[in-house]
Amino acid sequence: MRWLKSLFGQRKPTEDPQVAARIRQEADWQRLLADWPYPLRLVPGAQAAAVWQDEAAIGAREGFSPIIITPGTPQLPKEPADEADTPIEAPDAIVDAYVRSLIYENWALKRPGVTSQFRNALPEEVAAALASNADYANGGAYAYEAAAFENTTEIPPPPAEHLTFESLRSHELNGPFPQLAITRLPVAESWRAALLFQFGGWNSAPGPKEVAAFARRWKQLHGANIACITDDTLELAVEHPPTTFEAAKRLAQEHMLLCGEGLADVDLNYYIATLRSRRSWFFWWD
Repeated sequence: MRWLKSLFGQRKPTEDPQVAARIRQEADWQRLLADWPYPLRLVPGAQAAAVWQDEAAIGAREGFSPIIITPGTPQLPKEPADEADTPIEAPDAIVDAYVRSLIYENWALKRPGVTSQFRNALPEEVAAALASNADYANGGAYAYEAAAFENTTEIPPPPAEHLTFESLRSHELNGPFPQLAITRLPVAESWRAALLFQFGGWNSAPGPKEVAAFARRWKQLHGANIACITDDTLELAVEHPPTTFEAAKRLAQEHMLLCGEGLADVDLNYYIATLRSRRSWFFWWD
């Protein structure tokens, strides 16, 4: 029988695809940690939310922003400090420009012969596009998604909960990651993390400057801080959730404006109710 083995070779054991994927993920994770430019604190995934809260309290005194690093977190650009200096002096103006571009581009799709790019549009074309959108014309940028909320009704919010983060869970393991890390970014305002990471700008995701503008607005209104960034998700911790139905409804409109595809299949009545008790907001883009 030895001659048969030498002829055909020995059979190799079948590789488990899930095991192989976890091995690759672990190797990528170790490379991410080794190349990370700022201090890291390794923690069990199940404890990451509590440790993040401790780090946030220290960061408020010492001028840094803690961010939870997961196996899905992208590496920082080569010169992240330069990216963080992008001015966001008027977040409402940045959001308004973003909404104007959305309105124009949707308007232009129905009009052959008109440029589809907002930056190349004629002033009269932009004016016509904006006039065609009643929500924007009547309420400005943050009312852009108002029509989707016309028939929403108030339901009791669920009980208040402790701070948890969806980003800490591994879908493959159906539970928290065994190990995560918390980094201290050298910026006092967490909204600048969107600029450090250059987060956004693909498919329907707003660009880094727009994401930072929303995050800065929500910091002012709700004490929200960016807590976790991955390749395609953003998660914020919230100190002061809205307390009334109308305030939560307005906030839900802003969430849809930032991440419409993430709310496309959501029960809006329930979503509005959860905003009054949730301590974290999770956004995902395809």
